[in-house]
Amino acid sequence: MLRSDMVEILDDRPCLKVQWDWGDAYLWLKNHGGGSVCLEHEYPNAKWAKKLDKDLLHWWDILAAYEHEHQTNGEFADLTNFDWQAFNAKGIALAKRLKQNLGDEAHVEYASSVLANWAHKTLWSSEEETV
Repeated sequence: MLRSDMVEILDDRPCLKVQWDWGDAYLWLKNHGGGSVCLEHEYPNAKWAKKLDKDLLHWWDILAAYEHEHQTNGEFADLTNFDWQAFNAKGIALAKRLKQNLGDEAHVEYASSVLANWAHKTLWSSEEETV
């Protein structure tokens, strides 16, 4: 279900958002100063962090490669036939894996890509679903 609102954070835990953006960016800290995040640097002693970072980068590459292959002479690539449903399903699965690894330590969300017709919409949130 697509939503136009962002989940309101009711406590002081970090809120991590999985979302595709240019420049190998795929994970964002929504509060605590914001910015892109690398799990391997944030959780250097967690065995799962390196693997999940690698999987997130592979997921990021799916859209980046498609965008590169479908460049037009205009400003943006033609994404008319991109499989957003499959891409978002993989992204949501990765967000859920992140939440499972972090437990109650942080909130986790998945938002649509900046390139999607419904850019920046939260499509999944750990605050609305038990993982």
